[in-house]
This record gives sequence, C-alpha cells and structure tokens, in this order.
Amino acid sequence: KKLAKWLIDYNTKIPHSSLNFKSPVQYLLENHYECHMYWTYTKP
Repeated sequence: KKLAKWLIDYNTKIPHSSLNFKSPVQYLLENHYECHMYWTYTKP
C-alpha cells in the first residue's frame, strides 16, 4: 500500500525539477504529449 501511494503521489503531486517543477501528469496535460507508459497508454 505504501509503495502504491508513493507512486501515485510521485507521478501526480510531487514537482520534478526536470519538468519545470511540475508533476509528470501535470506536465503531460499542459504540453499535450502522449504517454506510452503505464495506465495512460491505450492502443487503438
């Protein structure tokens, strides 16, 4: 449970300096990039 919570927080809440201090999800949404990893990737 702790690992799952950390992973969710890491990708949705915690800012990353390499992403201009945005979370990975926030960065993807703002820049309209397609993510080909994890739960956000779906094949046509």
